[in-house]
Parts: sequence; C-alpha cells; structure tokens
Amino acid sequence: MEWKDYNEENIEIIVSTMKENGDTSENLSDGTGFSRDFVDKFLKGTMLPGPKLQEIVLTRYDLTMADGKVIRKL
Repeated sequence: MEWKDYNEENIEIIVSTMKENGDTSENLSDGTGFSRDFVDKFLKGTMLPGPKLQEIVLTRYDLTMADGKVIRKL
C-alpha cells in the first residue's frame, strides 16, 4: 500500500471489515503487537502502515490489494 492507495475508501473497507469481525483497534493492536496509538493512527489515515502491518491486516480480514484498492477476497 502506497500513500496514493492509502485513502478514505480503502480505510473504510478495512474498518468496516474489522467491525463485521467484531474487532476494535484494541483487538488489532493486541493481535499484531503494534501499539494502540499506531493502530489508531493507521485507521484514521494519519500514518501509513509498514509492509508488516499491511500484510497482517489484509491477511487477518481476508482482504487483498488490486489496482490500488483494498478488496475482499472472493
């Protein structure tokens, strides 16, 4: 995910998928080992995730990137 891909639409897909799974930023922080502050900034769009967090989030919520968009795997 690059800055150009890190937009409101992609973040909304991640957040809505988290909610569908019953997760909060605290769950994501606990499950990834990243600080709650870092996860909150990522979910608000103020901090770009590194490759490790990006991979964890996409895998955890069965998402993928295609043409700069976060999409749900079929």
